[in-house]
Amino acid sequence: SLSFSSSLSSLSSLLSFPYQPSLSFSLCSPWMGGAYSLPEGGVERVRERERQYKEIKKASEERMMYEKRKEETMKELSNLEEELEGLKREIKERSSSVPLLTEKIDFFKKHSKYKEASQIAKKIKENEGIIEETKNILNRKTSSLGMCNERVRLALQEEQEAILFEEKIWKKLWYSHISS
Repeated sequence: SLSFSSSLSSLSSLLSFPYQPSLSFSLCSPWMGGAYSLPEGGVERVRERERQYKEIKKASEERMMYEKRKEETMKELSNLEEELEGLKREIKERSSSVPLLTEKIDFFKKHSKYKEASQIAKKIKENEGIIEETKNILNRKTSSLGMCNERVRLALQEEQEAILFEEKIWKKLWYSHISS
C-alpha cells in the first residue's frame, strides 16, 4: 500500500491540475483540425480519461472537505476538553475553600463576632450555589463532549472513506494507463 501510495503521488504530480481535457481532445481530434488522428478507439479512451480526471478532481475536493471538517471538529473537541478542565479546577478550588471558611465561622462564633460569622456563612452559601451551578454546566459540557466525540469519529470515518474512494479512482486510472 505504501509503494502504491508513493506511485499515486508521483502520478498525481505528473498529472497536475487544472487538467483541461476538452483542449487536449480538440487538439487530437481530426475533425477539429487536430495535428493527428487518434488510433481506433482513441476517442473513447480520451473521453474515458477526461471522465476519470473529473472523478479524481471531485474525489480530491471531497476528501479535502472531509479533512477540513475533521480538523474543525477536532479543534472544537480540544476547546471543549480545555473548558471542562477549567470547570473542574473551579469546582475543586471553590470546594476546597469551604472547610477553611467553616473554620473561620467557628472562630468568629467562639469570639462572639456573629456579624462576621454571618457574612462568612453567606459567602459559603454563595460559594455552594456557584459550585452547584458549575457542576450543572460541567454535566452539560460533558454530554456535549460525548456528542463532539461522536462527530469526530464520524468525521474521521468520512475522511477515511473519501481517501479510499480517491485511491480507488487513482488505481483505476493507473491501471488504464498501464493497459493502454
